[in-house]
Amino acid sequence: MNLNLSNLPGAFGSGPVPDTDDRDVSKVRVDLLDPFPNHPYSVNDDQAMDELVESVRMLGVVAPLLLRPVDGRYQIISGHRRAHAARLAGLEEVPAVIRDMDDDTATITMVDSNKSRPSIPLSEQAKAMRMRHDAILHQGSMNDDGRTTREQLGDENDMSEKSAARLVQLGHLHESLMPHLDNGSLPARSGLQIVRTKPDTQRNVAAWLDSDPKRRLAEKQAKTIRALDEQQHEPLDAGTIATVAPAPATKPKEEDDWIRIPAAWIPTGMERERAVEWIHSLLDQYDKENNTQ
Repeated sequence: MNLNLSNLPGAFGSGPVPDTDDRDVSKVRVDLLDPFPNHPYSVNDDQAMDELVESVRMLGVVAPLLLRPVDGRYQIISGHRRAHAARLAGLEEVPAVIRDMDDDTATITMVDSNKSRPSIPLSEQAKAMRMRHDAILHQGSMNDDGRTTREQLGDENDMSEKSAARLVQLGHLHESLMPHLDNGSLPARSGLQIVRTKPDTQRNVAAWLDSDPKRRLAEKQAKTIRALDEQQHEPLDAGTIATVAPAPATKPKEEDDWIRIPAAWIPTGMERERAVEWIHSLLDQYDKENNTQ
């Protein structure tokens, strides 16, 4: 399965972000800003943030934030990183465009406004796609042109309807599994199996992966876990999961379990594969002679 989930071209569509001019822009106090509920994108204190903070100190916040009023405060629709940088830079106010939006429109606009972000982690793509899917679905299962929600998501993100549906499914994984989706210890195919298990089973799978950074849940193991989970009312416990998905075997110590054969002992000109067969035949002959004594 190739979901093509990294650096999606036109990720999550072209959203209805309003055009603005100077008359639309207001100054809003930073202490009145709240993040969007369940905002799927991370805001990290990394080098990129340091550079953004330095830019804000020198130039201010150039691109206005997009906000909606909620209970006397303002919810960020677009501009979480800029708002964070403004706080770190010590700004008291930021420029913003304020729009009244219902929850579904706000969710769609929030996801779409991040379409140009590079290198979005798989977990964030999945959560954002799920939020956008649910918001569009709440507005109506079919679009004006007759496409289903998942067909629309696929078209907007240059992927098939099936791939879009799988990404939406991954967005339903338990939060504890999301880091494993990003670091590769839970491949997408395995995640599509585990997402169909009980929440406590998913938490126990995450704990099993957490216990050893070298662990990786293969699709075959994930299918077994899903099948066992569906067969019983209670979630799978840690012991069952460890049995189904055991830790990888450790490599035996060379000095205890291996003997090196000097090249001089091998007949001249004999190829490697033939030499291995030749050694095995000598060992078989040795075993037969000793067993007959």
